[in-house]
Amino acid sequence: MIRITDKDLLLFKYLFETDFLTRPQIDNFVYEELSSDYVNKIKLWKLTKEGYLKKKMSPTGNTVLLATEKALDQMFIFRSRLKDIKRNDNFKFYYVDPVIYRVQEELDLRKFEHDRLLNTVRFKFENYGADYWLSDKLLYRRRVFKTIPDGTFQKKGKVFAVELEHTLKKKSRYRDIFNIYSKTKEIDYIIYITTSEMIYNALDKLFNPSFISYTSNSYKKFFLISLNDFLKGNLEIVNSAADLKFNLKEVLGDE
Repeated sequence: MIRITDKDLLLFKYLFETDFLTRPQIDNFVYEELSSDYVNKIKLWKLTKEGYLKKKMSPTGNTVLLATEKALDQMFIFRSRLKDIKRNDNFKFYYVDPVIYRVQEELDLRKFEHDRLLNTVRFKFENYGADYWLSDKLLYRRRVFKTIPDGTFQKKGKVFAVELEHTLKKKSRYRDIFNIYSKTKEIDYIIYITTSEMIYNALDKLFNPSFISYTSNSYKKFFLISLNDFLKGNLEIVNSAADLKFNLKEVLGDE
């Protein structure tokens, strides 16, 4: 038997909101104060042996970790502790009632690379100061919006939708998505994070008033940043058609 710590509950929370995490993500963002050897050879080994975690093989040939029904039981048992749990002091967590969590039995291999990158994007956004992140899984189950972004966060009274664009969609599909976002008054800004220069340039050409035409100013809600810049901490987001740019560091700083 092992004692379930707050950090273990934190790990379970992330797993139920993202479906899986890689070992480096768990090491770097959940148990970052512990040594890598201890996390991988003792902590994760014990949680897996006791049935709280399960291993799945990823398309890259490495194992990733998922939470089990036994881990979900702990979320209900220690529900009161979840309200005060935190990873660091940079951001505020959304308290999520465990009733909305689901046990993920298998990996969605078609979306694996996108979701792997998205998990890191969430961790980095939180480290930068983004409050109240809601993952796409939770947004879908709560039916919050008509179109589901990869995640949302809040800061200084504004709601930001985040889209990690790993593959380029058809223009007709973007037109539909942009139209829905334009009509969604609850979302103030939409940030597209692109994994390639090709996708960045394609979207840059679409963020204009002729393509996003719900209102004359709808296109001004949309901004771009490359994943490479984002991960490095170069947080300037741009909308070249509107000649708009601002640094997320100013937005995500202390209120």
